[in-house]
Amino acid sequence: MEMRWKRGQDGFHGGDPKVVAQTVLQIAVAMEDMIAAQSNPENADIYAQEFLTLLDSYLANYLED
Repeated sequence: MEMRWKRGQDGFHGGDPKVVAQTVLQIAVAMEDMIAAQSNPENADIYAQEFLTLLDSYLANYLED
């Protein structure tokens, strides 16, 4: 991600590509742990959807469609 964003791909703008990429990876690892910890598959799906909502909202600050 960092290399793509350094080249301006995906419409990246307004941030440090390295910091944004590292933040995305840290969020992904934390959410993966939360999803895996769910004993009920339905809860895991709910957390997975929240993860996508979180990433979508965060990356909307830096990426253009």
